[in-house]
Amino acid sequence: MKKLVRMRPRLHLSSFDRQIEALLATIQQEQPPGHEHDYVVINLESYDYVLGKTPEGAMAAYEKRWPHGGFFACRADGGAFSKMHWRKP
Repeated sequence: MKKLVRMRPRLHLSSFDRQIEALLATIQQEQPPGHEHDYVVINLESYDYVLGKTPEGAMAAYEKRWPHGGFFACRADGGAFSKMHWRKP
């Protein structure tokens, strides 16, 4: 099991919030109806993302694609499940 390390963000928090909100708005427009409650995990280096029906499914898809680096996880509608972490390689 890898240890999660919290690092100080290089981006100002207000700028980060604006970028995440813009990306979530794009994701919401691309979502078909009925998928508002899917979970999204965003790679903080490339701003690519993966979707999943459950938090565990979204994290598994993320870890398969990007085993290292930072991520931000939330619901596609911007709801309750949200966190940000950075993993050391």
